[in-house]
Amino acid sequence: MIAFLPTDTAAPAKPVPRNNESAIALAMSKYFAEDDTYIVDLGCSSGKLLKNMIDYNKDHIPNAKYVGI
Repeated sequence: MIAFLPTDTAAPAKPVPRNNESAIALAMSKYFAEDDTYIVDLGCSSGKLLKNMIDYNKDHIPNAKYVGI
């Protein structure tokens, strides 16, 4: 689960609905991932997210390497 913590520590964390996790992970990968680096998905299960990430970033970071564990 992805959770975003508010700056006010008294407020509870708000989890992202599961159906949005893939879209958020893909969008974040475009921002954080760099070319010639490894992108590791821990607990990748079927590898669907990694496959989508490869397709999503193929023009942005063509030399990145993807690993699913």
